[in-house]
Amino acid sequence: MIIIEQAKCKIDSEEFNTMYSILINAYAQAELEIWGENYFRISKEEYQILIEKKEVFFAKKDNVIVGCIHFHKIITETYSFGLLAVDFNYKGLGIGRVLINHVENIAKNNGAQYMELVILKAKNFDIENKTILKNWYQRLGYGYKSSHTFLEIEPKRIEKSKKLITPSIFDFYRKNLT
Repeated sequence: MIIIEQAKCKIDSEEFNTMYSILINAYAQAELEIWGENYFRISKEEYQILIEKKEVFFAKKDNVIVGCIHFHKIITETYSFGLLAVDFNYKGLGIGRVLINHVENIAKNNGAQYMELVILKAKNFDIENKTILKNWYQRLGYGYKSSHTFLEIEPKRIEKSKKLITPSIFDFYRKNLT
């Protein structure tokens, strides 16, 4: 059985390190061809801020943290999730789907009509795991909405954009929750 919990502001350091490690490892592998070696998707300090804002949930199986997700409101009727990561040792058990269902339900209960997500992908070639991810999200009901460059979405992150090893774009997807 998979249990979903909201990360507490004063999260235990071992739990924090476990969630952060799962997140960093997942994105280091998933975005290797976009960022290269030794990529850190988010700093520990930035992740802690998301937890303090009560925007992070984690999944436990047999009392072990196995996945996490960041979830927040964009505007009244639209929420978004990202930083979805599952421990590779637990791949294929439906943990990602359970995390997404959980945040979708919270959004619905708060009156949201839509849930959005973005996928960062290489602009000029396909990356197999990004294609798999896109197809999975589409099976979950997310439809393609638009594409934007890194700096169109993250204009204040010029230095980070310089670390991209290949031209990349964000593809936006949206699901109607009503």
